[in-house]
Amino acid sequence: ALQLPSMRYAYSSFASADPAAAAAFCVRYFGAQRLDPATFRAHRELADQPPLRDGARVEGIRWYYNASSSGGDEYSSHDVYFVRDPSKPHGSMPVAEYERYLHKLHHFEVQE
Repeated sequence: ALQLPSMRYAYSSFASADPAAAAAFCVRYFGAQRLDPATFRAHRELADQPPLRDGARVEGIRWYYNASSSGGDEYSSHDVYFVRDPSKPHGSMPVAEYERYLHKLHHFEVQE
């Protein structure tokens, strides 16, 4: 069997037409906890602008997993953000341009 390296990502982001519904689904069916925007690890610039610009919206949820082996109350967690941001590019875009665009958005030193 292929052994993958151990990785810990702090968060994942997904584009969503309805972030509130996506977050509500995860809370209801997967036991996630909805996040207060003040605790967001990412997308704060979008969440800190009430009312959100141009219909943009972000919802964050958190999953807890891997209880501490020492029996304490410590858990690992992972945040998921559902983002609707109409300012993102639409239509086709050359691959190299899209790669540069994504590289500017992701900060892997924060996620790993």
